[in-house]
Amino acid sequence: MYILNIDPNGENQTLHYVLSCAKHDGGFGLTPYSNSSSDFISGWAAMKSIFLIQENNATLKSVKTWNYRSKYYDWLYSFQGINGLIGQTSIQFNYLGVLSVYLVEPDDLSDEIDIDNIWDFVEDCYNEDGGFGSRPETNSSIFSTYCAIQLYEIFYSYEEIELPDKDDTIEFLEDLQTLDGGFEIGNDVEEFLYLFGYIGEIFINLIDSEEPTIESTYWAVASLEILEALNQIDMDNLMSWISSCQNADGGFSVYIGYHSDTISTYYGLKTFTVLKSMPMSIIAAVEFLKNAQKSDGSFNPIPALSQLFRLPTNFLITYFAAKGLYEFEYQPEDVEELIEWYEDCLSSNTGGVGDYPLFGGDLRNTPYGIILIEELKNDKAFNPKPWNDLITAIFILEMFILLLLGFMRIISLLNVSISNKLKEKYGIGEKFNISYLQRFHAILCDNVNIYAGRKLIVESVSMQLEHGRILGVLGESGAGKSTFVKSLLGMRKFTGNIRIYGMNVKRKHKKMRPIYGYVPQDLSKIYQNFTTLQNIMYFGKQYDLHEKEIIQKAKRILRALEIEDKMHEKVKNLSGGQKRRVSIAMALIHDPIIVWMDEPTSGLDPVVRENLWLALTKINEQFNTTLIVITHYPEESRFCHFVAIFGRNRGMIDYGRPKDLLSQLPGKGRTVELNFSKTQENAVERLESVKGIDEALENKVGTDFSILSDLNTRTLVDRIEIEFGFDAIESVKQRDSRMEEYFRYKAMEVPVIE
Repeated sequence: MYILNIDPNGENQTLHYVLSCAKHDGGFGLTPYSNSSSDFISGWAAMKSIFLIQENNATLKSVKTWNYRSKYYDWLYSFQGINGLIGQTSIQFNYLGVLSVYLVEPDDLSDEIDIDNIWDFVEDCYNEDGGFGSRPETNSSIFSTYCAIQLYEIFYSYEEIELPDKDDTIEFLEDLQTLDGGFEIGNDVEEFLYLFGYIGEIFINLIDSEEPTIESTYWAVASLEILEALNQIDMDNLMSWISSCQNADGGFSVYIGYHSDTISTYYGLKTFTVLKSMPMSIIAAVEFLKNAQKSDGSFNPIPALSQLFRLPTNFLITYFAAKGLYEFEYQPEDVEELIEWYEDCLSSNTGGVGDYPLFGGDLRNTPYGIILIEELKNDKAFNPKPWNDLITAIFILEMFILLLLGFMRIISLLNVSISNKLKEKYGIGEKFNISYLQRFHAILCDNVNIYAGRKLIVESVSMQLEHGRILGVLGESGAGKSTFVKSLLGMRKFTGNIRIYGMNVKRKHKKMRPIYGYVPQDLSKIYQNFTTLQNIMYFGKQYDLHEKEIIQKAKRILRALEIEDKMHEKVKNLSGGQKRRVSIAMALIHDPIIVWMDEPTSGLDPVVRENLWLALTKINEQFNTTLIVITHYPEESRFCHFVAIFGRNRGMIDYGRPKDLLSQLPGKGRTVELNFSKTQENAVERLESVKGIDEALENKVGTDFSILSDLNTRTLVDRIEIEFGFDAIESVKQRDSRMEEYFRYKAMEVPVIE
């Protein structure tokens, strides 16, 4: 009623009725009576009602409801899982929860969720027939098995996990293939009906658990692809069956002979993609999905029946239809209406995605909502309709030019203006659409060899870096760090393939300049007698920025770098660390998408270096800027998302997350600090002769060492005492390994800290 701007009667009575439904345990029940116990739905409804009434009725705002809210949240908190599982304790909900986190934080997944506990639960759902049930001791189903295998694929890159019995799981899936080629739905009828929401009732009497459906067939095929077992099924019958599910209208039906629907069309197209094949008519399928869109932006589930009945849609129906178009590089006809409809499905309170507009949130929709956000973001960055309209307008203008030669000059100037605007908006020409570029890898190198003259300096570099990351380029002096970075900018001769945000460096290194900033090691580019702002102003005007715009941006950047108070100070009066920050501000003034920094911390004392790095991480987060930082200090790797490590005369030795690289050391990321009570002769040789010690790094001659070993601390101490004596050890301490130890283990030079 509030949404419709209708004032309800008796709000005071309604509020008191809701509060009377509160129970002694802090939750809310369906009624005020004692036979009604607390439940989640009643609690959600009560909190929502209290908020709406007090938000819209000024008089009732004074009613004290905080005590009710506090008790309710305490009650709700008591149900929070402590076993690492997400949402309901089912394999499906854990997959959807993990997928949601993975889509948002792929690099930090292992920090955000408890992988080990979730995988233990997945293993508990495994059955002797090779399949997985939705919960422990429940019958195996094809969708539960699909979820388990999807979790396996996600987790495998973070933890060393294995499926309970891969061969039995493959056999379980094989046995579900029917003689006509599809895979039977089995115990997943309820899961299938949920996809269609309220209209799922249409299929209740049509779906036979022993008959194949498009949906179950996709779940099986996608699982077998991950298990590398597609060659073990009847591919000919499968291709024949799936092709027969495509109807004359271009859409796919749940099974052969029924009306086409948008969800089955999505799964049909996805199945062909997994099988690396194409349907009989991709264009017809695309047109079917486009024509299914309704005036409010959502999609009809079954267009043929929608002509006779008003069928309700839900979020998943709309998601699958829109995603089916995006999968084949098309888009819905009315993107703006779709965006508005989707925004109404987002819950402002929970952040989740509801089944219907203005209807709360549901974990089952959340990962698909995240995927749709990315697609719609790209649509808003590039909408072809205005492009097509403008191209048509230009064509008409050109026709007038041919007829009206006297106005050729005026119209020519107009065309230039329109063309420039198009270039700026759609990422072509000299200016770039930043949101469009962010879809590509920030850096993509494939088998790159870098030369100085005819001499090979860096050999066989392959790497990829996503947008918004900090990459540390670490290594000894003369190892080729700067040479490598300059090749990324097209300033050094190289063979192989380098792409920066999708652009070929060999062909477009000059056109790339507006998108990046560069911070040189040499500070001579800064005018010492200019103030900080004057330096930034001079540099900003080279990018055709207006003075007012430069001042506004400079304040924001200098504030982030914590030198806003030095804006009007002459550079010659600043400290070395402050001058370095001025240089960084100059590189950021034109809003680059990526910034290259050549040893920005060189020559600074440790405290200043630490503070500068904290400022750089703030810049990375606040401005969403990719940072490439060259440094020869290994301990600075802790501020980086990824590091590329270079060795003198060895090129790039390794690339990856610092934590992953350290875990490759003996001890798997763990170092033992050993202190002897007195100086030991030939200590390194004697320590490394102890069975199980891979490396002994000497920190202080004869007394202090860092030990790299896979042995546990007790066994390690026992073996050292046998070699050196039972009273030789003064102290032993275990800690996380450091990048300095990685350098020393790889026989690389570690710089002395100033």
